Amino acid sequence: MQNDFETVIRLVEQRFDRGNAKNWHNKEYTDLSFAIRKKTKVSISVSTLKRIFGKVSTPNRYYPQKATLEALINYSGYEFQQAQTNSVVKPNKKYKKLALFAIPLLITCVGIIFFANSFKNIFDNPTNASIELITIDGNNPATVFLRYDTPITDDSLFINFGDGYEPEYIIAGKKEISRYYRFPGIFNITIEKNDQVISDTLKIKIETNGWEALAYYFDQQYKDRFYPLLIKESYKNNALFYSTSELSDFGIDTGRIVMMRLDNYFANKNNADSFIFKTSIKRASYWPVLRCYGMEIIISGEKGDISFKFVKPGCSKWASYQLSEKIIDGDSKQVTSLGIDFSDFKTILIKNINQSVSLIVDEQEIINDTYKNTIGNIFGISYIFHGNGSVDYTFLQVGDSVIVNKDF
Repeated sequence: MQNDFETVIRLVEQRFDRGNAKNWHNKEYTDLSFAIRKKTKVSISVSTLKRIFGKVSTPNRYYPQKATLEALINYSGYEFQQAQTNSVVKPNKKYKKLALFAIPLLITCVGIIFFANSFKNIFDNPTNASIELITIDGNNPATVFLRYDTPITDDSLFINFGDGYEPEYIIAGKKEISRYYRFPGIFNITIEKNDQVISDTLKIKIETNGWEALAYYFDQQYKDRFYPLLIKESYKNNALFYSTSELSDFGIDTGRIVMMRLDNYFANKNNADSFIFKTSIKRASYWPVLRCYGMEIIISGEKGDISFKFVKPGCSKWASYQLSEKIIDGDSKQVTSLGIDFSDFKTILIKNINQSVSLIVDEQEIINDTYKNTIGNIFGISYIFHGNGSVDYTFLQVGDSVIVNKDF
């Protein structure tokens, strides 16, 4: 049965087609999680995938929950043995009907054997963990102090801080813990056991003191440094801009893939399911080690986001947009309209009218789509650049209220 599990993992790796999993980084695991969710409607966290593929070491071979295993089998195509490798034998047509009955039985057996011990722990140890906020110190950066209470269990427990980094191991019992958040936003914190959430979700909001800018490296680890950038008007175009020489003066290695973000997060009681957003932006025309420049605009609500990720023409595989629960990317759908040359300033207008969103670039509508789940009250705005870029102004109106009107 262990060999069956290893086969499934190998087929997942082959289907994902990003090379050897030993060389994967956080980006690959994030993309794999998204790909599995698109095909199977089952969410597998990045941390779980890293444990499955051995990126995060565990005392013994890690086996996921039954639902996770079934999603992996579904994604891999293992039940039909369709992987195009010499090590995988396709079923003889003579036994195809038999396989249709035998495979569900095999999946059930694998689940029973792999997860009997996990289910025993679930029944033996009630999952009634809790987590609560003590206080938040500061605004971007902020240190969050938490108190948690967990059941006594032989299983490993983790706190997922919702910031995209690896969950942190904790010891069972009642404890306090802190987390340093390097950038603003809304973060959902949970306690996990065997990749199963065993606590309610604690929602944390980190605001900014007006507009703030940061630089950091692509795919960096939690403890790596974020660089604060002084917000100032450039002598070019009177727009917010940082040249590679200025970034180098901050101590940033411009020979690496550098990310820049400009954020403004604030408390507001205006619902963001109808708004008008306008800006004028450009991005670097050249950056060492980068071919497909990305640039993302995020309008954040307390319950969801509206975002668009633009890329260099020809790189639309990496383009995407999100409208609350709806996520569309270049892996699953043509979004070539988001491949735009931003080497010169272009005006971007986003209109959201009762959850119907229109994206207009230089007076040309390129996307019109809708969503179902409210994004709640407006909470913030982010610009994120691969390399560097410029923002001329930002205007945001919700209903009759002008929320942001900033000319950099």
